[in-house]
Amino acid sequence: MPAIEIALELGTSFTTIYLLGNGIVLREPSVVTFLNTVKVRNVRAVGFKAKQMLGKAPVKTLIVSPINEGVIADEESAAIMLKEFLHKILPDAYLLPQKINALMLIPCGLSLDDRRTYEDVAIRAGISKVTMLDSVIAAAVGAHLPIKTTNGGVLANIGGGTTEIAAMSLGAIVNGCSVNIGGKAMDAAVRDMVAEKYKLQIGLLTAEKLKLEIASLYDNDTAEMRVSGNDTRTKNPSSATVTAKDMSEAVMPFYQKIADAIESIVGVCPPELAADIYKSGVYITGGGSKMPGLEKLFNARLKLPVHIPEDSEYAGILGAGELLNDRDTLRSLLVQN
Repeated sequence: MPAIEIALELGTSFTTIYLLGNGIVLREPSVVTFLNTVKVRNVRAVGFKAKQMLGKAPVKTLIVSPINEGVIADEESAAIMLKEFLHKILPDAYLLPQKINALMLIPCGLSLDDRRTYEDVAIRAGISKVTMLDSVIAAAVGAHLPIKTTNGGVLANIGGGTTEIAAMSLGAIVNGCSVNIGGKAMDAAVRDMVAEKYKLQIGLLTAEKLKLEIASLYDNDTAEMRVSGNDTRTKNPSSATVTAKDMSEAVMPFYQKIADAIESIVGVCPPELAADIYKSGVYITGGGSKMPGLEKLFNARLKLPVHIPEDSEYAGILGAGELLNDRDTLRSLLVQN
Protein backbone atom coordinates (compact mmCIF):
# COMPACT_ATOMS: atom_id res chain seq x y z
CA MET A 1 0.00 0.00 0.00
CA PRO A 2 1.57 3.35 -1.03
CA ALA A 3 2.36 5.91 1.66
CA ILE A 4 0.14 8.95 2.17
CA GLU A 5 2.01 12.13 1.17
CA ILE A 6 1.28 15.38 3.01
CA ALA A 7 2.81 18.81 3.49
CA LEU A 8 2.54 20.17 7.01
CA GLU A 9 3.02 23.56 8.63
CA LEU A 10 2.87 23.75 12.42
CA GLY A 11 2.52 27.50 12.85
CA THR A 12 2.16 29.67 15.92
CA SER A 13 -1.38 30.66 14.89
CA PHE A 14 -2.45 27.91 12.49
CA THR A 15 -1.67 24.32 11.62
CA THR A 16 -2.13 23.67 7.91
CA ILE A 17 -2.06 20.34 6.10
CA TYR A 18 -1.89 19.73 2.35
CA LEU A 19 -2.79 16.24 1.10
CA LEU A 20 -1.27 15.20 -2.21
CA GLY A 21 -4.06 14.92 -4.76
CA ASN A 22 -6.55 16.85 -2.61
CA GLY A 23 -4.93 20.23 -1.83
CA ILE A 24 -5.32 21.97 1.52
CA VAL A 25 -7.49 19.74 3.69
CA LEU A 26 -7.01 21.39 7.09
CA ARG A 27 -6.22 24.84 8.42
CA GLU A 28 -7.12 25.28 12.07
CA PRO A 29 -5.77 27.27 15.02
CA SER A 30 -2.79 25.68 16.77
CA VAL A 31 -4.67 25.30 20.04
CA VAL A 32 -5.58 22.23 22.09
CA THR A 33 -7.63 22.00 25.29
CA PHE A 34 -7.51 19.27 27.91
CA LEU A 35 -9.86 18.19 30.66
CA ASN A 36 -7.25 18.49 33.37
CA THR A 37 -8.82 16.34 36.09
CA VAL A 38 -6.51 13.33 36.03
CA LYS A 39 -2.78 12.77 35.63
CA VAL A 40 -3.24 11.78 31.97
CA ARG A 41 -4.42 14.67 29.83
CA ASN A 42 -7.74 13.99 28.12
CA VAL A 43 -8.23 15.97 24.93
CA ARG A 44 -11.35 18.09 25.02
CA ALA A 45 -10.99 20.00 21.74
CA VAL A 46 -8.49 21.09 19.11
CA GLY A 47 -8.38 23.82 16.49
CA PHE A 48 -11.35 26.14 16.11
CA LYS A 49 -13.36 24.52 18.92
CA ALA A 50 -10.43 24.88 21.31
CA LYS A 51 -9.76 28.49 20.35
CA GLN A 52 -13.39 29.43 21.04
CA MET A 53 -12.78 28.48 24.68
CA LEU A 54 -10.11 31.16 25.20
CA GLY A 55 -11.18 33.44 28.01
CA LYS A 56 -14.28 31.33 28.71
CA ALA A 57 -13.01 27.91 29.79
CA PRO A 58 -13.86 26.38 33.20
CA VAL A 59 -11.13 26.06 35.82
CA LYS A 60 -10.50 22.38 35.06
CA THR A 61 -10.00 23.00 31.34
CA LEU A 62 -6.37 23.57 30.34
CA ILE A 63 -5.86 25.58 27.13
CA VAL A 64 -2.50 25.16 25.40
CA SER A 65 -0.98 26.93 22.41
CA PRO A 66 2.02 24.63 21.95
CA ILE A 67 3.84 26.72 19.31
CA ASN A 68 5.30 30.03 20.47
CA GLU A 69 7.15 32.46 18.18
CA GLY A 70 7.81 29.70 15.68
CA VAL A 71 9.25 27.27 18.25
CA ILE A 72 7.55 24.26 19.82
CA ALA A 73 7.17 25.21 23.47
CA ASP A 74 5.16 22.15 24.60
CA GLU A 75 6.25 19.02 22.74
CA GLU A 76 3.69 16.69 24.31
CA SER A 77 0.73 18.98 23.58
CA ALA A 78 1.97 19.67 20.05
CA ALA A 79 2.16 15.93 19.30
CA ILE A 80 -1.31 15.30 20.74
CA MET A 81 -2.77 18.22 18.78
CA LEU A 82 -1.17 17.13 15.52
CA LYS A 83 -2.35 13.54 15.99
CA GLU A 84 -5.92 14.80 16.46
CA PHE A 85 -5.66 16.87 13.28
CA LEU A 86 -4.27 13.93 11.31
CA HIS A 87 -6.99 11.65 12.61
CA LYS A 88 -9.58 14.20 11.49
CA ILE A 89 -8.39 14.19 7.87
CA LEU A 90 -7.06 10.60 7.64
CA PRO A 91 -9.28 8.40 9.82
CA ASP A 92 -8.70 5.33 7.66
CA ALA A 93 -4.92 5.60 8.08
CA TYR A 94 -5.37 4.79 11.76
CA LEU A 95 -7.96 2.06 11.29
CA LEU A 96 -5.82 0.35 8.64
CA PRO A 97 -2.24 1.37 9.49
CA GLN A 98 -0.70 3.19 6.57
CA LYS A 99 2.55 5.09 6.34
CA ILE A 100 2.33 8.90 6.31
CA ASN A 101 5.23 10.83 4.77
CA ALA A 102 5.37 14.55 5.54
CA LEU A 103 7.16 17.52 4.03
CA MET A 104 7.30 19.67 7.17
CA LEU A 105 7.79 23.42 6.95
CA ILE A 106 9.91 24.95 9.70
CA PRO A 107 11.14 28.48 10.50
CA CYS A 108 14.56 29.29 9.06
CA GLY A 109 17.49 29.45 11.45
CA LEU A 110 16.24 26.81 13.91
CA SER A 111 18.84 25.17 16.12
CA LEU A 112 19.55 21.47 15.71
CA ASP A 113 17.66 20.75 18.93
CA ASP A 114 14.59 22.69 17.73
CA ARG A 115 14.66 20.86 14.39
CA ARG A 116 14.81 17.56 16.26
CA THR A 117 11.82 18.63 18.36
CA TYR A 118 9.75 19.28 15.23
CA GLU A 119 10.69 15.86 13.88
CA ASP A 120 9.92 14.13 17.20
CA VAL A 121 6.48 15.78 17.38
CA ALA A 122 5.64 14.58 13.87
CA ILE A 123 6.76 11.01 14.60
CA ARG A 124 4.88 10.90 17.92
CA ALA A 125 1.76 12.04 16.03
CA GLY A 126 2.01 9.02 13.72
CA ILE A 127 4.06 10.29 10.78
CA SER A 128 6.54 7.71 9.46
CA LYS A 129 8.98 9.87 7.51
CA VAL A 130 9.69 13.59 7.96
CA THR A 131 11.44 15.85 5.46
CA MET A 132 12.01 19.41 6.70
CA LEU A 133 12.19 22.53 4.55
CA ASP A 134 12.44 26.21 5.51
CA SER A 135 8.97 27.72 5.26
CA VAL A 136 10.31 30.86 3.58
CA ILE A 137 11.58 28.71 0.68
CA ALA A 138 8.19 27.03 0.31
CA ALA A 139 6.48 30.44 0.46
CA ALA A 140 8.74 31.67 -2.33
CA VAL A 141 7.65 28.71 -4.46
CA GLY A 142 3.99 29.35 -3.63
CA ALA A 143 4.34 33.05 -4.41
CA HIS A 144 5.96 32.19 -7.77
CA LEU A 145 9.13 34.09 -6.95
CA PRO A 146 11.66 33.00 -9.60
CA ILE A 147 14.15 31.56 -7.11
CA LYS A 148 15.34 28.79 -9.43
CA THR A 149 16.70 31.28 -11.96
CA THR A 150 19.69 33.61 -11.77
CA ASN A 151 17.24 36.45 -11.07
CA GLY A 152 17.26 36.99 -7.31
CA GLY A 153 14.40 38.17 -5.15
CA VAL A 154 13.43 38.85 -1.56
CA LEU A 155 10.45 37.56 0.39
CA ALA A 156 8.98 38.45 3.79
CA ASN A 157 6.64 35.87 5.31
CA ILE A 158 4.60 37.50 8.12
CA GLY A 159 3.27 34.72 10.33
CA GLY A 160 1.53 34.49 13.66
CA GLY A 161 4.66 34.35 15.79
CA THR A 162 7.54 35.47 13.57
CA THR A 163 8.35 37.21 10.32
CA GLU A 164 10.92 35.46 8.14
CA ILE A 165 12.80 37.46 5.55
CA ALA A 166 15.13 36.01 2.95
CA ALA A 167 16.97 37.16 -0.15
CA MET A 168 17.18 34.21 -2.54
CA SER A 169 18.93 33.28 -5.75
CA LEU A 170 19.36 30.01 -7.66
CA GLY A 171 17.12 28.17 -5.22
CA ALA A 172 19.06 29.08 -2.09
CA ILE A 173 18.92 31.67 0.69
CA VAL A 174 21.71 34.23 0.31
CA ASN A 175 20.79 36.36 3.33
CA GLY A 176 17.97 35.81 5.78
CA CYS A 177 16.67 36.52 9.25
CA SER A 178 13.73 35.81 11.52
CA VAL A 179 12.27 38.54 13.72
CA ASN A 180 9.83 38.03 16.59
CA ILE A 181 7.05 40.05 14.98
CA GLY A 182 3.77 38.45 14.02
CA GLY A 183 0.02 38.46 14.30
CA LYS A 184 -0.10 37.42 17.96
CA ALA A 185 2.13 40.31 19.05
CA MET A 186 -0.15 42.67 17.11
CA ASP A 187 -3.22 41.23 18.87
CA ALA A 188 -1.60 41.91 22.24
CA ALA A 189 -0.75 45.46 21.18
CA VAL A 190 -4.36 46.06 20.13
CA ARG A 191 -5.59 44.75 23.48
CA ASP A 192 -3.18 47.03 25.34
CA MET A 193 -4.12 50.04 23.19
CA VAL A 194 -7.83 49.59 23.96
CA ALA A 195 -7.08 49.25 27.67
CA GLU A 196 -4.97 52.41 27.72
CA LYS A 197 -7.08 54.60 25.46
CA TYR A 198 -10.60 53.48 26.35
CA LYS A 199 -10.04 52.00 29.84
CA LEU A 200 -11.61 48.82 28.50
CA GLN A 201 -10.20 45.35 29.08
CA ILE A 202 -10.85 43.04 26.13
CA GLY A 203 -9.70 39.51 25.37
CA LEU A 204 -7.24 38.47 22.69
CA LEU A 205 -10.03 37.00 20.56
CA THR A 206 -11.74 40.40 20.47
CA ALA A 207 -8.42 42.09 19.72
CA GLU A 208 -7.85 39.69 16.83
CA LYS A 209 -11.35 40.39 15.50
CA LEU A 210 -10.62 44.14 15.56
CA LYS A 211 -7.37 43.53 13.67
CA LEU A 212 -8.99 41.36 11.03
CA GLU A 213 -12.07 43.52 10.47
CA ILE A 214 -11.04 47.18 10.76
CA ALA A 215 -7.25 47.43 11.06
CA SER A 216 -5.66 49.43 8.27
CA LEU A 217 -2.43 51.26 7.45
CA TYR A 218 -4.27 53.95 5.45
CA ASP A 219 -4.39 57.40 7.06
CA ASN A 220 -7.92 58.13 5.87
CA ASP A 221 -9.67 54.86 6.77
CA THR A 222 -12.94 55.61 8.58
CA ALA A 223 -13.93 52.09 9.66
CA GLU A 224 -14.92 51.52 13.28
CA MET A 225 -16.25 48.77 15.53
CA ARG A 226 -18.04 48.61 18.85
CA VAL A 227 -16.49 46.13 21.28
CA SER A 228 -17.36 45.03 24.80
CA GLY A 229 -15.29 44.07 27.83
CA ASN A 230 -14.66 45.17 31.40
CA ASP A 231 -14.08 48.75 32.51
CA THR A 232 -10.53 48.73 33.91
CA ARG A 233 -11.53 51.14 36.69
CA THR A 234 -14.89 49.80 37.87
CA LYS A 235 -14.48 46.17 36.65
CA ASN A 236 -18.06 46.41 35.35
CA PRO A 237 -19.09 45.38 31.80
CA SER A 238 -18.63 48.24 29.36
CA SER A 239 -18.07 48.98 25.67
CA ALA A 240 -16.24 51.38 23.36
CA THR A 241 -16.05 52.25 19.68
CA VAL A 242 -12.59 51.55 18.26
CA THR A 243 -11.55 53.23 15.00
CA ALA A 244 -9.27 52.25 12.14
CA LYS A 245 -7.01 55.13 13.18
CA ASP A 246 -6.66 53.57 16.63
CA MET A 247 -5.76 50.28 14.99
CA SER A 248 -3.18 51.90 12.75
CA GLU A 249 -1.45 53.38 15.78
CA ALA A 250 -1.33 49.93 17.37
CA VAL A 251 -0.04 47.87 14.41
CA MET A 252 1.96 50.42 12.40
CA PRO A 253 5.13 50.08 14.54
CA PHE A 254 5.25 46.35 13.77
CA TYR A 255 5.11 46.88 10.02
CA GLN A 256 7.71 49.64 10.24
CA LYS A 257 10.04 47.22 12.04
CA ILE A 258 9.42 44.59 9.34
CA ALA A 259 10.33 47.21 6.72
CA ASP A 260 13.50 47.97 8.67
CA ALA A 261 14.42 44.27 8.66
CA ILE A 262 13.81 43.99 4.90
CA GLU A 263 16.04 47.02 4.33
CA SER A 264 18.77 45.39 6.42
CA ILE A 265 18.63 42.14 4.44
CA VAL A 266 18.68 43.92 1.07
CA GLY A 267 21.45 46.22 2.27
CA VAL A 268 23.92 43.38 2.83
CA CYS A 269 23.19 41.58 -0.46
CA PRO A 270 25.93 41.35 -3.10
CA PRO A 271 25.59 44.18 -5.67
CA GLU A 272 24.37 41.95 -8.50
CA LEU A 273 21.67 40.41 -6.32
CA ALA A 274 20.66 43.84 -5.02
CA ALA A 275 20.26 44.97 -8.64
CA ASP A 276 17.94 42.02 -9.30
CA ILE A 277 15.89 42.84 -6.21
CA TYR A 278 15.58 46.45 -7.33
CA LYS A 279 13.86 45.15 -10.48
CA SER A 280 11.88 42.24 -9.06
CA GLY A 281 10.90 43.88 -5.78
CA VAL A 282 9.79 42.28 -2.54
CA TYR A 283 7.14 39.57 -2.14
CA ILE A 284 4.99 39.60 1.00
CA THR A 285 3.24 36.43 2.21
CA GLY A 286 1.68 35.05 5.39
CA GLY A 287 -1.42 36.11 7.30
CA GLY A 288 0.02 39.54 8.05
CA SER A 289 0.27 40.31 4.32
CA LYS A 290 -3.50 40.94 4.14
CA MET A 291 -3.34 44.22 6.06
CA PRO A 292 -4.97 47.02 3.97
CA GLY A 293 -2.43 49.68 3.01
CA LEU A 294 0.58 47.39 3.39
CA GLU A 295 1.58 47.54 -0.27
CA LYS A 296 1.49 51.34 -0.27
CA LEU A 297 3.46 51.60 2.99
CA PHE A 298 6.22 49.22 1.94
CA ASN A 299 6.47 50.70 -1.53
CA ALA A 300 7.04 54.16 -0.04
CA ARG A 301 9.45 52.90 2.62
CA LEU A 302 11.52 50.49 0.57
CA LYS A 303 11.42 52.21 -2.83
CA LEU A 304 10.87 48.78 -4.36
CA PRO A 305 7.99 47.11 -6.22
CA VAL A 306 5.83 45.27 -3.68
CA HIS A 307 4.00 42.07 -4.62
CA ILE A 308 1.28 40.48 -2.47
CA PRO A 309 0.23 37.30 -4.30
CA GLU A 310 -3.31 36.01 -4.39
CA ASP A 311 -3.86 33.62 -1.47
CA SER A 312 -0.68 35.04 0.08
CA GLU A 313 -1.56 33.67 3.52
CA TYR A 314 -1.41 30.14 2.04
CA ALA A 315 1.78 30.64 0.01
CA GLY A 316 3.93 28.39 2.20
CA ILE A 317 1.68 25.36 2.22
CA LEU A 318 0.73 25.78 -1.46
CA GLY A 319 4.42 25.96 -2.33
CA ALA A 320 5.03 22.80 -0.33
CA GLY A 321 2.16 21.16 -2.20
CA GLU A 322 3.77 22.11 -5.51
CA LEU A 323 7.02 20.53 -4.35
CA LEU A 324 5.24 17.27 -3.48
CA ASN A 325 4.36 17.15 -7.17
CA ASP A 326 7.86 18.18 -8.31
CA ARG A 327 10.34 15.92 -6.55
CA ASP A 328 13.30 17.02 -8.68
CA THR A 329 12.89 20.65 -7.60
CA LEU A 330 12.33 19.57 -3.99
CA ARG A 331 15.55 17.53 -3.98
CA SER A 332 17.45 20.46 -5.47
CA LEU A 333 16.13 22.87 -2.81
CA LEU A 334 16.92 20.44 0.01
CA VAL A 335 20.50 20.04 -1.20
CA GLN A 336 21.08 23.79 -1.41
CA ASN A 337 19.43 24.86 1.86
